[in-house]
Amino acid sequence: MARPRKNITIDYAAIDAAPTGTMHKIAPIAEQAGASGPTVRDRLAEHYGDRITFKRGRKGGFVVTGAMEPVAAE
Repeated sequence: MARPRKNITIDYAAIDAAPTGTMHKIAPIAEQAGASGPTVRDRLAEHYGDRITFKRGRKGGFVVTGAMEPVAAE
């Protein structure tokens, strides 16, 4: 039997309100949510899908790109 998912609350509105291309840190979000960094990273990847890019290292974090507009067929 699978382990139930921990119920954590991430403030996606604050991330979306930041200008496009802004580097965000995972640690403060994880601390605010009361979860580990890898758990928050998984939830962010699940929520944003292909729009999120993670960067490793001391200056790392993640960047969320703008939503893609659908292309109209002619």
